[in-house]
Amino acid sequence: MSKTVDEYVVEVEYVPREHALLIEEFEKILESYRGREIFHEELAVDIAERIRNAISPAYVKVVARSTYRGVEVEVTAEIGGQPTIYI
Repeated sequence: MSKTVDEYVVEVEYVPREHALLIEEFEKILESYRGREIFHEELAVDIAERIRNAISPAYVKVVARSTYRGVEVEVTAEIGGQPTIYI
């Protein structure tokens, strides 16, 4: 761990079944990482798993982007089948 403060842009895409994720619940999930030491890869996977556990979507994809020492880092975690294609 570098002990530096990291900032992430987190993008979430999911296909709901019965329930949608409330903005308030998503904010709680994100806020729970404040001050926590975690690797990029773990962050994306953990957020995807927490969304899956909260609403059981058919598909969830989480992309976490940040810049670490001048290098852009993008990590993607996907759970479930491929998303439905709408035409």
